[in-house]
Amino acid sequence: MDTHEILDYLQESKVLSREISDYGSSKGVALSSARKLAEFLGPDVVKGKGGLCCYFVISRFPQDRPIG
Repeated sequence: MDTHEILDYLQESKVLSREISDYGSSKGVALSSARKLAEFLGPDVVKGKGGLCCYFVISRFPQDRPIG
C-alpha cells in the first residue's frame, strides 16, 4: 500500500454547511476540529457561510489525551 491508501483507512472528512456558531453547543469531531482551528489560527479562518471541510486522522496516540 502507498501512503495515500493507508491514509484513506485512517482519515475521515466532514463538510460543515453552516457557520460554526449556528451549531451551538453541539458536539462532534468535525465541530471540535473547526473550533480548535479557530482557536489556533484565528476566527477568520472558519468564518463564512459553510463550506468548511475538516479532515482528521483517527489515532490512539497520544494515549493520555482526551478525544476531541
